[in-house]
Amino acid sequence: MTGGARSESEIRVGTGPLSVLVPPETPPEALQEIERLLGLIDRLADRTAQLHVALDSRVAIEQAKGVLAERLGVTPEAAFEIMRRTARSKRVPLQRFAAAVVRGGETA
Repeated sequence: MTGGARSESEIRVGTGPLSVLVPPETPPEALQEIERLLGLIDRLADRTAQLHVALDSRVAIEQAKGVLAERLGVTPEAAFEIMRRTARSKRVPLQRFAAAVVRGGETA
């Protein structure tokens, strides 16, 4: 395979966006290992996306703690407890409540 051209004799390993073309003479053990690694890459990509969401949520919560601590004249720990209690009583996810605090739309 040269210049990105695809040979008709290549084998596609994997599915979806995580797939590769390998020569037909690739040993079965290598094909299994490629499949295993593609699965691992897929799981790691999912986990990375989850961690990005968690980090973004945590950043909003930390910012809201600071905003409430200053507005209410309390410690950040007390601000978090107030925010947690208020979000729970309003039946709003903590991250959504925190984002509203940061935007200026909520005060505990």
